[in-house]
Amino acid sequence: MSRAFMKELEDLPREDVLSESPDPRPMTAAGLADLRARIERTPAGPAREELERLEALAFVPPAPADPSVVAFGSEVTAEGPDGKLSAFTLVGEDEIDIEHGRVGIGSPLAQALLGKRAGETAIWKRPVGDREMRVRRVSYAG
Repeated sequence: MSRAFMKELEDLPREDVLSESPDPRPMTAAGLADLRARIERTPAGPAREELERLEALAFVPPAPADPSVVAFGSEVTAEGPDGKLSAFTLVGEDEIDIEHGRVGIGSPLAQALLGKRAGETAIWKRPVGDREMRVRRVSYAG
């Protein structure tokens, strides 16, 4: 096989470059509080340093100009075609917890809901087929 198609070790990104991010990472107030609690429970060492670095990169966005619109940090209750209600909170990538309804802002579900108001319909583009959802409630914690 030609060497042109093989990755050399020196071509791989350095580990310290992968973990650094010059841009702040969005995080809700609840996510930031959880992160600070984890830092307090973590002993000194590389894991604690990584958590502290994440805290330095995270920021809490200001309250939205229009709290009736779905945006980052909003808590959304939506109704599916079967009439079942589901609740989601749109969070940063470091806070995602699907079991507890915390959905990443970059996910297809969040992207479908962004900008919607109560009473409006969103189309969630999924690999298994699109799903229509009606926004029933939009709120913000705190």
